[in-house]
Amino acid sequence: MIVAINDLAFQFRIYEEKQAMEAIEKFILICKELESVKCHNVGRIIGIEIDKRTEICPGSTLFKIAQRIKNREERTYFLGLLKNRGKALLLPESPFVYKERESFLCATAKDEILVSIETEEGLKMDKIEGAINQESVTIKNISDEKHLFLYQDIVGLRIYEENKKHKKDRENAYGKGKVASPMDLSDEEAQYLLDRAKIVKGRLYAKKGRNYYAFQKTRECIYHGYIADDLGDDIKVVINSVKWD
Repeated sequence: MIVAINDLAFQFRIYEEKQAMEAIEKFILICKELESVKCHNVGRIIGIEIDKRTEICPGSTLFKIAQRIKNREERTYFLGLLKNRGKALLLPESPFVYKERESFLCATAKDEILVSIETEEGLKMDKIEGAINQESVTIKNISDEKHLFLYQDIVGLRIYEENKKHKKDRENAYGKGKVASPMDLSDEEAQYLLDRAKIVKGRLYAKKGRNYYAFQKTRECIYHGYIADDLGDDIKVVINSVKWD
């Protein structure tokens, strides 16, 4: 799936420079999350060229505000988001209209998702209501981290969380006749594997060193994992076909 940068959002103004800076930093965070390996269903973020000379708040352009981003990598990333990132192959004939502003790119995303910078109240919502050809249209919108969780299934979000049932160095007996396999990886190592885990027969599996690992959904987009060296050969063949290290 694609996520389209909401170019309409840059046509609104924020009243104070501090708020503009906060909005840009939040926008960078959301876009980076969407483009990370955590969001498995997002193929790419697309966008049209947005003029860096656009005034985002009184006396400050997008470029001027960007220069105040302390982290050089994030500054470069934001300026890259303003460039043409590859539009949809075929733009629609009619634009999406939102508060008297028009966007053909947003119209392209009517069945996908928009990512918006929060320059006005309506863009802080998880859906944006407008019209195409004078017919009401509602487009999914991500402008806050809570929207990522709302659309977790659509974007394919995976987040690792340790389950204390799986001990670091030993099997753990729990319940009547139940034994939990160990999980010897740190949270960071486990998240790295989870991001790259492959679905085999409806389950997520990965491999590190000589160990195979299985990941199960704890709740929503949260997963826990454990060593699963007792897998069948058919599953191991699939996992071994991937270069893990």
